Amino acid sequence: MPYVGRDLNVGDRIKLSVTGSTPATSFVLQNAGVNYQASASTNVIVSVSGVVQSPGVAYQINGSTLDFLGVSVAAADIDFVVAMGQSVDVGTPSAGTVDSTKLSTNFYVENPVTYSNISIVSGNNAMAAGPITISGTVTVPSGSTFTVV
Repeated sequence: MPYVGRDLNVGDRIKLSVTGSTPATSFVLQNAGVNYQASASTNVIVSVSGVVQSPGVAYQINGSTLDFLGVSVAAADIDFVVAMGQSVDVGTPSAGTVDSTKLSTNFYVENPVTYSNISIVSGNNAMAAGPITISGTVTVPSGSTFTVV
């Protein structure tokens, strides 16, 4: 049966090589001789002379370039560069596209509101974002929950 879903290499850990003149302040990242485009500096771990470097402080990644922010480093001193996978942007729902019908049958979204009575259907769960006021009764049958945050 064929695989359904995102590419499996999104979470791969890849040991990269660096190319360029040495010593230098920047190097080109490569995987199997092909330039590697890192999605973010925080997705790459770099060790120089036995010390793991801090992304954004000691180095940054721009496309396939590893930049040591003006500090000259010999290629032989770079112990390893490991790409920790690519960022996956799941996106943000468009405004007005998520409503209570997509969340749950008992999801109270208005606040602050005064409710006269709240009754949860047996076997269902409900949640309300406070502050809310309930002037009557709250009925939560066995097997159900009602949470106010």
